[in-house]
Amino acid sequence: MILPKREYAILSSIVNSDSNIKPGINLVETTNITEIAGINTKEFKKAYKYVDALGGTVNDWSKRAGKIESDKYIFDIHWVQGTNGVMTEWKIKNKKLKEGIINESKIYW
Repeated sequence: MILPKREYAILSSIVNSDSNIKPGINLVETTNITEIAGINTKEFKKAYKYVDALGGTVNDWSKRAGKIESDKYIFDIHWVQGTNGVMTEWKIKNKKLKEGIINESKIYW
């Protein structure tokens, strides 16, 4: 999935706020997308929060996870997405140095 312009800008600003990452990082598309809760999975208990704020029904909202790669890192991200295409509450859950990148005199394979 390639992020819509607004979501890309939000996620880029979150990623670029990390002091270990230089501004202008090159993000590529989101991969390995899975449903954590909601549509076709377990109950998404906080769906009511998004119904109140953004509309729809509790069955329209799901929590998702995926990966985004930069030139140096792989980010595990979570977000909430509605069937109307709205994506909100992006969170970086994990940041891992890519294999083969030298960091602090160590090589990660």
